Amino acid sequence: MLTQNSVTWVPGPTDVSMQGGARVEPATLAEITANGTWEEVSIGCGVPEEIAAEVGDPTRWLHSRAFDESVTRTQYSGSFSFDKQTGRVYFCAVNPKIREGS
Repeated sequence: MLTQNSVTWVPGPTDVSMQGGARVEPATLAEITANGTWEEVSIGCGVPEEIAAEVGDPTRWLHSRAFDESVTRTQYSGSFSFDKQTGRVYFCAVNPKIREGS
């Protein structure tokens, strides 16, 4: 089933998928989420069992398609969600690229 964040292709055997989490300082989180259009959503890419306990409840996360595009520069598929209460960041990406000159 395709969802709003689905890609139109199926990852192949040479694709690399990365999912994980981190924490950001409250001031950094406030700065990031102050700009753009943010929606409260459930994490759309499915959290692997191995990190589900660390991620916590996958609902009520902030997400912005514009923020995703600012990070991925539309060079790869990636989604970044923020938990305002805890400062957690959850990301999932397929074939991420290293930015040059960053």
